[in-house]
Amino acid sequence: MEWLISLPRRGGSPSIQIDTSSGTLDWEGVDARIDFNSSSGDIKLAEVNLGPDSVFSTSSGDYVLDDVTIQEGAQFQTSSGNLKFNNVEIQAGARLSSSSGDIACTGCTGHMEMTSSSGNVLVKGSLMEGPSKFSSSSGNVSLYLERLPDEDLSASSSSGNVRLDVQDYGENYTLVLTCREDKGRIVSPFTPTSTRTFSRHGQTYEEIRIEHGSGGPEIALSTASGTVRVIN
Repeated sequence: MEWLISLPRRGGSPSIQIDTSSGTLDWEGVDARIDFNSSSGDIKLAEVNLGPDSVFSTSSGDYVLDDVTIQEGAQFQTSSGNLKFNNVEIQAGARLSSSSGDIACTGCTGHMEMTSSSGNVLVKGSLMEGPSKFSSSSGNVSLYLERLPDEDLSASSSSGNVRLDVQDYGENYTLVLTCREDKGRIVSPFTPTSTRTFSRHGQTYEEIRIEHGSGGPEIALSTASGTVRVIN
């Protein structure tokens, strides 16, 4: 069965709720709050303004978002699917998570919080406009940015690699690079301001701090058994 739902392209903000076992959601050119739940369906959104607290949930489907505005409080969850965002504006409180799929964000702006349990997290050419957090349990976290954000950023992986590649670091920032002493590795072109070792959950960790200028954002990169790599 296929449903075609027609709405005014702009004006008003209807609330729509859809539950399906294996269906695909394909939305284009609408302004609405959407709750969508599917066991294995894909979700494709293009030129959509998502209303506050929209919720998308699928067990094994993928997400593809192009030219979308995500208003505050929206949630995107999938168990084994991938999330691919292109030119997406993300407002505060939105959360993007996958259990075993990859998350890729290109040309996005806003408040970013992205989590994958065993997949990779990739961010390219995006502008972070608030505190941002990226994490993966066993996948890699890779951030390719034109410049550092104005506010704090953290990126972590339990057993994967964490990479920060920035074209312009600016005048003021603090890098905090952490890895497990016996398994992890830190690679950075910058001279450390200070180093220390500390214990956490029965393991010994190495921390390197690189302070440049005064004030500015704190960029925290950490891994347990992977490599923390900073590119300048």
